[in-house]
Amino acid sequence: MKYKQSIGLTLTLTALISSVMIIATVALTEPYIKRNKQIKEYEALLALFSVPYTKDTVIEQFNKYCRISPDRQWIACVDQSESLIGRAYNIEGMGFWGKIRAVVAMSPDGERIIGISILEHNETPGLGGRITEPEFLAQFQGKKILPRIIITQQSNPNSDNEVDAITGATETGKALERIINSYQRMLTSAGDTYD
Repeated sequence: MKYKQSIGLTLTLTALISSVMIIATVALTEPYIKRNKQIKEYEALLALFSVPYTKDTVIEQFNKYCRISPDRQWIACVDQSESLIGRAYNIEGMGFWGKIRAVVAMSPDGERIIGISILEHNETPGLGGRITEPEFLAQFQGKKILPRIIITQQSNPNSDNEVDAITGATETGKALERIINSYQRMLTSAGDTYD
């Protein structure tokens, strides 16, 4: 009987110590994870607006060239003369397998996409996961957001709003199209100021 109690006590203590260690690890690493996520977003924004940066100057360059709106709905980027380059908006929605989170950079007039960067996704590697590939994302540059973005298998190269879909990732393409178009009103809010 003492043997069973000893095993039970040992298992209970082991579980308790393990739980405390896991909780402590999460608490200690959470600020670093949050900061790394923020730096990844800053890098994506700076790259979309062609603002030069290095790993050591990401935050400095972001603070110098980007302005976050008071309601935190958009981020404006300016050039060295303080002229507006464009605005960026965070968008998200359900993909085929999970949430897709991206940032879309729009021209100052709100009519054309400067670029898109996928920040997070759970799509299948080699299929829907290819939405992060530069060749796919480059297709969005200069496209008009109105009347709507269309991701299709047979896009017209002369179309102002069509992008070639990824073969084998039809559902992911449809999901990304739906996400971008669901944010249309916000993405087209134009203005020549950033304050």
